[in-house]
Amino acid sequence: MVDTGRAFREAGFFFLLVAVLSVPFWVLGALPAEALSRLLPVNLPLSALMAVCPLVAAVLLSRWNGTLGRERLRIFDCRRIPWVWLMPVLMTMPVLTALSYALLLLVGAPLPVVALDLAALPLLFMVFLAGALCEEAGWQEYAHDRIEGTWTALSAAVFIGTIWAAWHIVPYMQAGHGDAWIFWQCANTVALRVLIVWAYNNTGKSVFAASLFHAMINTSVFLFPNYGSHYDPAAAFAFTGSAAVIVVWAYGAVSLARFRFGSARG
Repeated sequence: MVDTGRAFREAGFFFLLVAVLSVPFWVLGALPAEALSRLLPVNLPLSALMAVCPLVAAVLLSRWNGTLGRERLRIFDCRRIPWVWLMPVLMTMPVLTALSYALLLLVGAPLPVVALDLAALPLLFMVFLAGALCEEAGWQEYAHDRIEGTWTALSAAVFIGTIWAAWHIVPYMQAGHGDAWIFWQCANTVALRVLIVWAYNNTGKSVFAASLFHAMINTSVFLFPNYGSHYDPAAAFAFTGSAAVIVVWAYGAVSLARFRFGSARG
């Protein structure tokens, strides 16, 4: 039987520790970001390096709780992923991002000609995958697994997604984004967490699958024209939000893994 009080205490300590560990990165984010711009041609402040904080928090708390071991930190559990789920994990975000670009074209938004820098794709993906592995070891494996034991998968996803979104607000501000951009990106972030949980729960709770999905979010956005400079989170939310609603309808809010038209796993 799940100890609800303990589960929420552990998750609460995790959220608090992530915030504390992130403070130095938020301070660092006030500095010019030449170091990141030399590595990647993207608009990211130095505070983006806070991606390591969820992993560090998960390791420290697992050690404190006496649970640090092979059953924890499943970040390379790729063998859990059913082959039939590789395409949804890898292609959902490129498709949704392409649809948001098409929407912007349809409404006449000023956009540059599409010029995908495919040569930059491997580096973008590897950098974003490294960050995603660090994040999902905390958000998904440590925090979500505890809360989902007491709540539905959807409730846990929305709750953690809201905290995940709030955690990003300082870096969004440091990247020079306005209030409207940040609002829609936060809404988009919550919807994305629902999709990550959907991928996670349908791949045998594979942290690596969640990390792949997460990495494809950032890779898709920064392959957008001019390395994400014309990315519009409101347009993105039109499709990620719709996808999240469809997932909840088709797979159920309880687990996000019970496909109403047949088996959810292949």
